[in-house]
Amino acid sequence: MLAKEQVWRASKFNWRFLLSRRELDLIRPEDQKGFGRNMTYFYAQSQKMQVLLAQTSVLSLGAAILSGIMGFCIPFLLAPYVDRGASIFKIETGVPFGLWMTNLAEHPWYFLPRMAWSALLAFCLLSGILALGLTSKKPYGLRTSQLILLLLMGPFRKDIPDYDPKQVPPSVTVLQWDD
Repeated sequence: MLAKEQVWRASKFNWRFLLSRRELDLIRPEDQKGFGRNMTYFYAQSQKMQVLLAQTSVLSLGAAILSGIMGFCIPFLLAPYVDRGASIFKIETGVPFGLWMTNLAEHPWYFLPRMAWSALLAFCLLSGILALGLTSKKPYGLRTSQLILLLLMGPFRKDIPDYDPKQVPPSVTVLQWDD
């Protein structure tokens, strides 16, 4: 744990070097009593990051569902509608509710690409808004842009890995203790 804390500090507090979920579970309350100021801060930031990763997975799934619904509705609301019953052809935006499925069946080449792009745009915008709302809960060293990427990746992102001395960047020197 000391080595991983040194790597985290040397990497300018990169969140990928915080403690993994398994490493946090291995720490007992007796171990925490012996922590110094730096180790307590590192442990607290690791716990904060694990809570944030769980929240981003749930929020990302909710944002994906909401953006799918929005992506389905937006093209119909913005589609041109021609009222042929009037004496003069009148083009309005917003297809009446009863004609949605008829228009989709008759003109799938018009609606399907717009649905996909609308859903993608809505998902990116919702992720940005959610990331701004979560900035007060983020651990030290996590930038807002990284938080947006975590929301965009959702449950498909990689978890924080366990400490592996072979994976330490060459620019970081880790103090080793002799027993």
